[in-house]
Amino acid sequence: MHKPKMLTTTITRVAFAEKMKQVAENGHFYEYKCINAFWTQRIEGVKLPAEIVLLVGQSPYRFTAISIDRVEISTIPEYAREILSKISSPGDGLVYVYSIKCKPIIVPRGAAPPKQLQLGSFAPIPIEPSDTEIAPC
Repeated sequence: MHKPKMLTTTITRVAFAEKMKQVAENGHFYEYKCINAFWTQRIEGVKLPAEIVLLVGQSPYRFTAISIDRVEISTIPEYAREILSKISSPGDGLVYVYSIKCKPIIVPRGAAPPKQLQLGSFAPIPIEPSDTEIAPC
């Protein structure tokens, strides 16, 4: 079976803005995924640190996933719980989720003020049909 070298997921502009706020405050953000066969297979197939691509509309943004943990859904931010509740199947008893800690890929470009993020330039990433499948939670 093909093992992915990266993770890809589609998120809303609002969720992306929240993640960029977390990066500005903490230097990292968390992406949350339902624990199901689809995400378990994808997560078990990557070696950390791994590339994670967030598709915001049709724009891909590259980050590095540095850790993946299982956490109780009650411990994650409210905005993430709301998103997961909308895509999970009713009655599936969602108690734990994957918590993927991500950091931006920073490319040095000469002198920069402290704490200023400089994201690398965009490079097209080939996306396989299986990367765009939407799996129910």
